[in-house]
Amino acid sequence: MESGQKYRDLRAAFLLMGAALLCATTSACGTPDKKEEFTTASKVCGGAFTYAPEALEELRSTREFLNEDSDFLDAGTKEIIGINKKGSAGYGKSGRCHIARNTSDRDSAPGSTDISVDYYEARDLGRPEWITGKPVHYRLGELAIAGPQDAELYFECIGPSMDEPSKPARVLVSLRHSRDYRSRHPATLRETNMKVVYSASLALARKLECKNDGGLPDRLVLQEVG
Repeated sequence: MESGQKYRDLRAAFLLMGAALLCATTSACGTPDKKEEFTTASKVCGGAFTYAPEALEELRSTREFLNEDSDFLDAGTKEIIGINKKGSAGYGKSGRCHIARNTSDRDSAPGSTDISVDYYEARDLGRPEWITGKPVHYRLGELAIAGPQDAELYFECIGPSMDEPSKPARVLVSLRHSRDYRSRHPATLRETNMKVVYSASLALARKLECKNDGGLPDRLVLQEVG
């Protein structure tokens, strides 16, 4: 009896030692992998810039972005569906993508960039005074307008996720910079701002399952109006 107990105790000790050694040399103990500090443009804010990653890189002057958790697309989708069910606009701005400066990259753009999702009223269309600098209109969605400091894209979404599938939800995706970038080649910056907003809009339209992607093209070719 006593020898049998000693054998069981010795066996248990060896098992514990083996488990400890395995934990020390592998990830078998269940310790989560360390989160990567940086990510690529196409993965920022849940993949909102998959359709124009180069534009985001150009805008922020970097190819590495802080890998911050973001529910931009999920929150934006929830916001639009919720307001559409209520039948009135509510400017909750729960869908927001914040892109901070990559301080480890000396060449990265200063300040930060924010992309937000709102629900707009028909009367909100065509208010260029909201755009800083000399704005340009583009043939895109219901209204697309951009300046060197900010940009807005308005589109309508009809889809199965809406309370009334035949009733369009009016979606506004906007971009704002925290720093004044107007000295950085305004014409080029306007186009870059619009490309970034377009990508976020298309990603949101597909998340919402909008019919015909909310009228947004699969491939962007910017055409100025007027």
